[in-house]
Amino acid sequence: MSRIPLKLFLKDKIVLLFLSLNVLSSLGLFFYLFFSFQKFTGKSIFLHYTVHLGVNLIGSKSQIYFLPLGAFVITLLNFVLAYFLFLNQKNLARLLIVSTIVIQVFLWIASAFLVFINI
Repeated sequence: MSRIPLKLFLKDKIVLLFLSLNVLSSLGLFFYLFFSFQKFTGKSIFLHYTVHLGVNLIGSKSQIYFLPLGAFVITLLNFVLAYFLFLNQKNLARLLIVSTIVIQVFLWIASAFLVFINI
C-alpha cells in the first residue's frame, strides 16, 4: 500500500479548508466552554439531560472538557483515515473530511445545551 506525501495531501484545497475549519472549531469549542464555566462556582455540573429522565449524569467541572477533546480526536482520526484513502479513493476521503464538520456542528449544539442547563 503506497502513501502520498503529506504535503501533497495538504495541497488539496478541500482538505486544507476543512482541516483548518475543524481545528478552529475544536479550539473555539474549548474556549466557549472555558469562558462559559469560568464563573461557575458549584462543585458538580450536569453533563447529560434527557426529557424522560431529567439529569442522568453529574460530574466535575473538568469533565466538561471531554467534549472538545473528543471533537479533536474525531477530527484527527478522520483526517488520518482520509489521508490513507486519498490515493485510491479521493472522493471518499473528501466526503470523510467534509462529514467531520457535521460532527462538529452537533458537538457545538451539545455544548450549547450543556451551558444552558448549567448556567
